[in-house]
Amino acid sequence: MSTRRSRRRGNDRGVVLLNALVLVTALAGAAAALLLRAETQRSTQLAVREASQLGAYLDAWEALAMTALDGGGDVPDLDAIATSVPLDRGTVTGSVVDLQGRFNVNWLADPADTWARETAERLAARRGVPSAAIDAIAEAVSPAGPDAGPLARRAVPERPVGGPVLMLAQLRGVPGLSDRAFDALAPVLTALPGDTPLNLDTAAPDLLRAAVPGLAEGTLAGLMTARSQAPFASVEEVLQRMGAAAAELDETRFAVRGAWFQAEARATLGDAARSRVTVIRRAPLPDGASVAYRLTTAPGPDWPGRP
Repeated sequence: MSTRRSRRRGNDRGVVLLNALVLVTALAGAAAALLLRAETQRSTQLAVREASQLGAYLDAWEALAMTALDGGGDVPDLDAIATSVPLDRGTVTGSVVDLQGRFNVNWLADPADTWARETAERLAARRGVPSAAIDAIAEAVSPAGPDAGPLARRAVPERPVGGPVLMLAQLRGVPGLSDRAFDALAPVLTALPGDTPLNLDTAAPDLLRAAVPGLAEGTLAGLMTARSQAPFASVEEVLQRMGAAAAELDETRFAVRGAWFQAEARATLGDAARSRVTVIRRAPLPDGASVAYRLTTAPGPDWPGRP
């Protein structure tokens, strides 16, 4: 009897021990799950705080750029605005460009605008891009829009929307415009209202060559030198300097003051980063500069991207 009782007690102890081990394992698993959840929540809260702080850095840079534009007179010194600012726990770096010194793709929305079409084709040729790319852009910004067939046959079908575009990036991937052609043209293109004039004070030499095909190289060099010393006083002054090459140009297509600017900024905080592209419209005071639109992203290796 004693032996049988001893065995029973031993079995009971074994069952108790096994139950205890199962309970400890379950508790350990629950504790691990709770710790993982707590760590996930902590990481999420940290990411939210970092994103908020990075957003504040970008807001501050945007405000700095707009203040500089308002206080820069008729022709602000854009190089002076470009800077890197160390902050409490990170940095913000930015620059501002005059968008009216680029070719406006929305000029191509008017099929009767032969100057815009010929200028675009000459500009594309200078950058090694076939004229078919300009055909594709003109079709995309036309009221009818691009051919719906290629877009409808994509893995995710798209319905094209015709008319002027808000952002240059809307043209990436349109039928007939390769990524290579888009990347080659993007630095000299912009998307602004169709009645926006070209700023002769900031237009690149290649764009001026395309816009005024008969312009002599010596005359162009003289223009570049003159505007580096002082902004042009009027469009009439510039056209007179161009001579006979500008005789047939429509003076209303040009300006010597910019009203549309693009501020690009990148903020860093530890390993986290955000970038922002802000398009700013500057009206005469007292209205001053205002944001037309902004795009904030987590930057990739090819930052900055341009809308």
